Amino acid sequence: MFTNSTGAFAALRLDAKLEPIRLSGRTMAEDLDRIQPLRSWARQNVARGTAESVSTTDVNDIVEWSGLLVATREDDEAGDLDVAPDIRVAMELCKFITPFDSVLRYQGFPQLRPLWAHHGADILFHLGDQLLIPAHKMVLMARIPAMGDLLFGRPVSAVVRLFGQRKATLSFAVTHHGCSQSTIHVKGCSLMSILILCHYLYTDEVVTIWDRRVNLAISEKYGSLMINALVVKAELQALASESCLRLPTLEATLRFVGKAPSTPTLVRDIQRLFEGDMVEHDVLVHLVDGNIKAHSFVLRSRSDYFSTLFDEECWTVNRFEPGKGPIDIDLKEFKHLPMSYLFRYLYGATAPELFDDLGRVST
Repeated sequence: MFTNSTGAFAALRLDAKLEPIRLSGRTMAEDLDRIQPLRSWARQNVARGTAESVSTTDVNDIVEWSGLLVATREDDEAGDLDVAPDIRVAMELCKFITPFDSVLRYQGFPQLRPLWAHHGADILFHLGDQLLIPAHKMVLMARIPAMGDLLFGRPVSAVVRLFGQRKATLSFAVTHHGCSQSTIHVKGCSLMSILILCHYLYTDEVVTIWDRRVNLAISEKYGSLMINALVVKAELQALASESCLRLPTLEATLRFVGKAPSTPTLVRDIQRLFEGDMVEHDVLVHLVDGNIKAHSFVLRSRSDYFSTLFDEECWTVNRFEPGKGPIDIDLKEFKHLPMSYLFRYLYGATAPELFDDLGRVST
């Protein structure tokens, strides 16, 4: 604004340039990785001193050794893609299945906490010899197109082929134990294949143990497990096929010889939960001017507030009893409009798309 000696003034108007709203923090994949029930399932047994531990130093040493291996390779089979995360997770999965680590043999430990106490898990993958892998039914339903068929009693199967020859028939079938728990019975598939599948469903990351760098690294410590990486890959290809679980993105990634980039689908699948009714909600948030339907596994993974609530047994234990509906959460001090942005963020929406319609909202 300008004035002269007679008191006249003039003003120049400029449009303000608004700074974009920036979001920081963990990604959806990182948050879901933290609530993988298998981690809690295993940690409880480790705390009781029945399993061998893998120190961070051991992992770092092997990752460093693998890095030196990559630097001296003459072929470019895997390009420049970093396999250190694959090595870390592969070693963790190997630890779960070592012969002296019986954490997955649930019937041998009747004193273990109930299934639902492990981050709300409510479904088990059941392999031979009592091996059980806990998971969230809603995660499987959101990520696996064929999961609806399985839960309605329609088994799926696929033929596993290795080097062009028939190896075995892989099959999935589900049994229900009341309304609180289900079991997926898996035949013709190794434990490592199901562990890698579960890790992919929670994180979008494929643990490429068939990449030579990863395979050499885990063989250094877990060679006694005699894991056949090519068989694991063939089983995962059968699992991802159209005739079985129908996971085309995973199937495309498995066509590569080693570590390969993959198209992320996790956020898309989780956002569909919030936008529709493809998976029944188990939480109802009551606001002053409306309600929001939500899913406990999303809220507990993305928010410390909700994680504290759902991890308290006294608040949620009754939800697993027959006939119980969604958990009701009273947040009537908040309005629906601002809370809708929060919940869209919790379900994976990011800036700037999250705030595209903010300019049309009354202040």
